[in-house]
Amino acid sequence: MEHGGSAEWLARTLGELARATRSQARLQVLVEVLRRRLCCEVMVIDLRGSILTSSPPRISSKPKAVLGAYREGGGADGFRIAPVEMAGEVLALVAANTAEPVQEVLEFAASLISLELGRLQARLVGRREIAGRVVEDVVRSRVPDTEAVARLRSAGVDVEVPFRVLVGRVDCSVERLTSIPWNLHALLTDHGDPQLRVVLGEEIVMVLPDDQLAERTARLTLDHLNRLGPNGRVGLGNRRSGPVGLRVGYFEAAAAARLGNGVQHSGALRLSSVLALSAPSVPLRDLSRMLLRPLLDYDEENGGELVRSLHAYLRLDRAVNPTAEQLFVHRNTLRYRLNQIEELTGLRLDSTADTVDLWIALEALSGH
Repeated sequence: MEHGGSAEWLARTLGELARATRSQARLQVLVEVLRRRLCCEVMVIDLRGSILTSSPPRISSKPKAVLGAYREGGGADGFRIAPVEMAGEVLALVAANTAEPVQEVLEFAASLISLELGRLQARLVGRREIAGRVVEDVVRSRVPDTEAVARLRSAGVDVEVPFRVLVGRVDCSVERLTSIPWNLHALLTDHGDPQLRVVLGEEIVMVLPDDQLAERTARLTLDHLNRLGPNGRVGLGNRRSGPVGLRVGYFEAAAAARLGNGVQHSGALRLSSVLALSAPSVPLRDLSRMLLRPLLDYDEENGGELVRSLHAYLRLDRAVNPTAEQLFVHRNTLRYRLNQIEELTGLRLDSTADTVDLWIALEALSGH
């Protein structure tokens, strides 16, 4: 290597790397500059150990060994490694097959790669936002069905062919939900999403072909969401077609996602679930919190289980024994809790109108 640790070599190398980002094939040119300046094999790998790009194209190095060494907190023998980060998360590694002190160069290259990934992700998010407005208009019945078919087709979805709707949720910010790429290979080749994938509010919504890939996509989506935050949950709707099918499929999948963590499948769609999901102009969640506030406050102050007990009781059709069994409490304990609920809320659990209000309030707050 020509540099001998000189400041002149370092400045020239960093300058060439910066200029490489102005080229058409930014990442490939950047890696080629690294190889020429460092006189060694260079590769960029994702966190599965798959090569995103390398120079030369065929390398003798083993990317999974490099990835394993990085995960164990050290460097691989004969390698220098720098992480590529976006939004505080490591997404890839840039590695050079050399023992020379070139860490500063690799870290600078990693920062340039991160900027390139951010640029491509921002462009993809822009396309998703356009498609997202189309999907939201259809789901909220803002456009006639004939127009909906044409607009969805322009967004890449033929709703006249059977499909399934997927809805994913996770406890993280919308910014994080949109800023972390799903597939670096697809992002770097700018191929976009293989299926329609948009963000509606705090949800990932996908329209999947009705085939065996739907289940696999649901599991991959859950894996991605669990990387972003806790309580990843994915709901899959039933086989549908047409604009009406998209609307129904969305509510099926959204209701299923509220059933619990993991991948959940849609059952019978209840009107109370649709009401809890479909009225953004109505402050339903705020009204629900107001109705349940005495119970929420009691549970918080006393470490109580009133809200959980009420939800289980109504979900099991007000059957005391099955509810007590599910909650692992004596039926007298459950009856005591139910009496507390009536006293605190002023509502009666033998009243259809009161229990409907309580059920809708619980549905509106569940999963949020």
